[in-house]
Amino acid sequence: MLPAYNQADYPIYYIMSDQPDCCGKCGSRLDLMEIRMIDGERVFVSECLGCKCEVLLVED
Repeated sequence: MLPAYNQADYPIYYIMSDQPDCCGKCGSRLDLMEIRMIDGERVFVSECLGCKCEVLLVED
């Protein structure tokens, strides 16, 4: 039997587009909180304006 993993175990990175970025869970718009360097890549850390979850975005 495989162990159960949650989002905290493996973060999900979404790819930015030329359209306004939206939450993958509820579809609401995102608010940029900060830009971090993770494994040598810029990661845009955003907060969903609807469900308040953290969304990680990377450039294509």
